[in-house]
Amino acid sequence: MNKLQIELQKWGKKVCKECRAFINKSETDLDFYVFQTELPKESPELLFVGINPGGSKPYSEYVTEKGKERETIDDLTQGFNIYKYSEGNSRQSGAFRRVEALWKYIENDRITGINACYFNTNNEGDLGKEIWDLCTPLTQELIGILNPKKIIFLFTGDEKLKRMGIKSIEGVGAYVKKGLWKGQEVYAIPNHAWYRAYSYENALKISDILSKYLDI
Repeated sequence: MNKLQIELQKWGKKVCKECRAFINKSETDLDFYVFQTELPKESPELLFVGINPGGSKPYSEYVTEKGKERETIDDLTQGFNIYKYSEGNSRQSGAFRRVEALWKYIENDRITGINACYFNTNNEGDLGKEIWDLCTPLTQELIGILNPKKIIFLFTGDEKLKRMGIKSIEGVGAYVKKGLWKGQEVYAIPNHAWYRAYSYENALKISDILSKYLDI
């Protein structure tokens, strides 16, 4: 294993332990995972940071199906690029497909995707402060470990972006924002479920804004 893989293994064990402890302490049964793609073997060209996994599958159901707890980094990943998996996630892939500059990265598996919060909920509004407080520092640590060349957050609310440590946030048009994460320029685009933001006309604008950042 290279240095990145070793650090991810160490980080993953810590996260699984802390999330299991949170479940026991809070007497909740929310399942959790981090990666929306395969684990990267090297620092990503582009890192997507979404808010959290959708759905409501209980953690106890995962344990029953797998016959074990989530314990390692390999237990925290989907194992495939969910952003281009149309059959399983047609809304998300359909929205991003309209943003040509972004889609070139997605369809060629040039991205790594993670969640800012790891517990699944049907609605992001169901994420309590205690979940954000648990996951935010862990996610900031993970971004540092991954050391991506470029970062795009898949949410644009100023409060959430500030939670993630982004500074100098400003709107740049088409519902897109940019800012600085530890001195690195990053962008934030709307969640795929906001259909108005991914209308044909607006998707072209988003693509135009991102094309320079993504060297397209």
